[in-house]
Amino acid sequence: ADNTSTALSGLGNALVVSNVTFKGNNAYFATTDNTSSSDNLTIYVRTGGVGDFTIDNESNLAQGVHTVLQIGSDGTDIFMVQDNSSATGLVGQVFLDNETLLSSTATAISTTDMCSTTTTDKMIIVVDNGTNAAGFDVFTLHDNGTMAATATDVTATGVAGGIDSCDLTLASSTYILTLLDGGDNVTVLSSDNLTGWTMRYDFATGHTAAVKVSAAAPNGISDLWVAMDNGTNVYLYHSDNGTSRDNGTLLANEDLVEVHSISSANLGGIAHDGGASGAAKIGIAVDNAADAKVDVYYE
Repeated sequence: ADNTSTALSGLGNALVVSNVTFKGNNAYFATTDNTSSSDNLTIYVRTGGVGDFTIDNESNLAQGVHTVLQIGSDGTDIFMVQDNSSATGLVGQVFLDNETLLSSTATAISTTDMCSTTTTDKMIIVVDNGTNAAGFDVFTLHDNGTMAATATDVTATGVAGGIDSCDLTLASSTYILTLLDGGDNVTVLSSDNLTGWTMRYDFATGHTAAVKVSAAAPNGISDLWVAMDNGTNVYLYHSDNGTSRDNGTLLANEDLVEVHSISSANLGGIAHDGGASGAAKIGIAVDNAADAKVDVYYE
């Protein structure tokens, strides 16, 4: 292993793999194996950004088969959320700084289309409610291991159809929810309380049959980056309050503007380096049938 790669063995029957999160300089991800005799949740850590990933914790949850697993950290604890398809429920785990694993009871959900973000003492989860083409539910996983319904049947003006994919991020105290709906439409909402949501962007990309979005906005809603996978190519969009440019032409700030594309690729996700608007770098993780790579877009 070195600073840019790592080896990992012993995944065994792992069928669901989470995203990667950081607590300090340590990188974490989780897997669940979904075997017939158990459904182990395994948490892996790479300490200090060097060396290989090793097992930090392994627990038999006995919670049924999972299809989604997401992970995040508030800098102290590790939060995880996953579906429990055998019970049609949402289940959360909190891996405390003292190495104790807490599990919530299952909370009923209608679909497994979900996204999440983590802030102090909690993880926020948005789930497509499946009963309203423009609706979703919001849940909070607290650091004491309890799951609470924060908002139910939230309706979003501008959503063109069912939610195909979503991304939830936090800029200062504002939650930013990016929805892929209707196959090619990107709708962006914001909220400061998780119950009332305001539409900020509603953009028809023109790229049909899209399957995934990933977003980043550390500088706020006016400096938003969205990557979209249409099942064939990956496209990067930007809106930064009127400073976006296309071939030197100033663009209106109410639109998301396509600034980059990657052919024949599947989207993993995007990351922002935290740079100021106009001087940032955006990493776009993708793969195809032969390889995986990260494109870096320089603003």
